[in-house]
Amino acid sequence: MEEHSSKLKSIWGQWWEPFRKWLYPLWLLYETTIRFYEYALYTYYSIIDVPIEINEIAIQTLAIC
Repeated sequence: MEEHSSKLKSIWGQWWEPFRKWLYPLWLLYETTIRFYEYALYTYYSIIDVPIEINEIAIQTLAIC
């Protein structure tokens, strides 16, 4: 079986390759940051809504983790 080592060409041409090398890591960083922030807010509001006794246990558990 033959292996083809030719790269597929972009439909947007040569100018897209340098742009893509910067865009993908920045997009990944943006998505990771936004998802982490949303998760942190959800966790914060979930802990705030529970009674105080459970709230203290939850905060201690999160601090240990």
